[in-house]
Amino acid sequence: AEFTTVSHSGEKRLAVELNVPPQRMSVLPNGVDLDRFQPPTPGQRSAAKAALGLSPGTFVVGWVGTLSVVKRPDMLIDAIRFTEPPTFRPHVVFVGDGPLRGALQERIHEAGLADRITLAGAQETVLSFLAAFDVLVSSSDSEEMSNAVLEALACGIPVVGTDVGDTRAMVQDAVG
Repeated sequence: AEFTTVSHSGEKRLAVELNVPPQRMSVLPNGVDLDRFQPPTPGQRSAAKAALGLSPGTFVVGWVGTLSVVKRPDMLIDAIRFTEPPTFRPHVVFVGDGPLRGALQERIHEAGLADRITLAGAQETVLSFLAAFDVLVSSSDSEEMSNAVLEALACGIPVVGTDVGDTRAMVQDAVG
């Protein structure tokens, strides 16, 4: 049998966990449509922030994914909880939905962060949200090659991510 994976980390995992020989594996990386995912213009950025009810000068931390345990959205909520206003008051936008939505809403309200965090829910496209982001956070405990990271990088958005899957390689390639 032949095996295909979307990342080099997945290739390594197949070799270690399933003892698949290299000649039986192929890496077919995720891709991004660079005609669609491009850095936003200043006007697009302002309009995207306004659509979220934010001023053009608001620093927006974005997060895209399934609201699930493995994606660790709670980690970003806790990080925002411990920032020291007024020194740094970013607004966080979570794009996505999932089984943790109710628990996250509760955590946000208990922490008094409802005015600083938006749960945007599942969206057909993330493009308008990416235009509002000043940075993207990828907090997953497990990831192969994150489409959210690839799309953010294609839009010129800096990425802060956990060191899982191919995230390190994608971010280093974007910097280097």
